[in-house]
Amino acid sequence: MLAWILAVADGLYTQSLPSPHMLKGRRSCAQACAANAQAWHVGKSVCASPAWAELQTELDTLPVFTLANAKGEPLVQQTPAGAPVSIFFADLFRAEAELANANRLFPDLKLKILPIGLGDAFKRAQDGSAVIVPSANELAAAGMDPATSQSILPLFGCPKLMGPKPGNPEKKVMPLFMSATEAKAAVEKALEDGLGGLVPEGMTAQAMGFDILCMPLIKACELIVTGRETRLAFIAPSNSVKWLAEYAKRTTAASDGSPGSESEDSARQAMFESLLDMRKGMQGIEDAKKGPLGSLF
Repeated sequence: MLAWILAVADGLYTQSLPSPHMLKGRRSCAQACAANAQAWHVGKSVCASPAWAELQTELDTLPVFTLANAKGEPLVQQTPAGAPVSIFFADLFRAEAELANANRLFPDLKLKILPIGLGDAFKRAQDGSAVIVPSANELAAAGMDPATSQSILPLFGCPKLMGPKPGNPEKKVMPLFMSATEAKAAVEKALEDGLGGLVPEGMTAQAMGFDILCMPLIKACELIVTGRETRLAFIAPSNSVKWLAEYAKRTTAASDGSPGSESEDSARQAMFESLLDMRKGMQGIEDAKKGPLGSLF
């Protein structure tokens, strides 16, 4: 199931990026992504910015997923040129499907899913050592062709949907959802809370200014690190958050020998620490390795 991404891996590192502007509408999003391209070096400059470290910490609270062997070593693929490349899935369902297929083909490897922070995965993607595989459903929601837009991670938000930033409630931010469905649900809830669910006759939510816009992750990062727009926050898919919470509980229980009980704050901290531990673990393995990590599919 991963063959298609490896076949174009060389192209992913030089493939064009979408428009620098927020993109409105299904059709215009796809057209602008194709017509107003930027080079991948934008991402490298983002990660080189002094503001990147803080942004990476924020992005690392959002999980993406990779496969690992029984020792917990993340697996890598190889590009046609022979370079190792890690594969990170933004879509939990896709990661689970890849896991099921890989375990069917290679049962002795006892593979499992491991989470890593989106910020870490993004940085690796910019230096060419990783690929983030976006959700085909989210690409379709943005009006993009999953077969030709593998390098784009779309985010969805509504400019009129502003709320307190997690950890800094005095700052109002626009949430950018990794899930288009959840962005739409947030808009509907805002209409329900603010208007009692009533839209004036003959009008739509879009006509009232509640458009759901599409912005690629790399552009959101560029806006933040350059200071041009810092009123943005990132929201992981709810199923990914739920999976990560369960993973953190399993990890905590395994380390202290008891399930225990956690408050919401401590559970969130455990989730974040799990992602940080995975980042450190991957870095430690890579520092020590002399060849590709783990086993290849």
